[in-house]
Amino acid sequence: METHVQRLDIEKSMKENMMLMVGGNPGSMVALVDMVNSTIDVDAEGMRGLSHLMNLDSLGIYDDKIWHLYSDICKRDVNSAVTLLRASQLGLIDRTLLVEACSRPDRTGAEMFNIPNIYKLVKEYLPNYGPLK
Repeated sequence: METHVQRLDIEKSMKENMMLMVGGNPGSMVALVDMVNSTIDVDAEGMRGLSHLMNLDSLGIYDDKIWHLYSDICKRDVNSAVTLLRASQLGLIDRTLLVEACSRPDRTGAEMFNIPNIYKLVKEYLPNYGPLK
């Protein structure tokens, strides 16, 4: 995985950090707002969505890549997007594969993951994890 300069800044507000993450992409901002408001990951709720931003930041998924994850790969289903992020964090899917999928503007990244199967793996690891829908 190529190295990147992380964008999150502990001294900035959540809104400011979200702006840093999306780089002006309005679709990516919609995706981040949905992720921050998602309740599927009960074990991460104490962080109020910050864990999703931290995971994206650690992967180097910014700007339009956030939109590709949310819209193209996950068909605008926030629970699927959070599940892929959580699975990558837990080592259940290859992090470099997720980054590669998010880098594909031609929508072929969607073919790289079986989200219902990945959800089952996350649910086995985190019994409190909410329903995929």
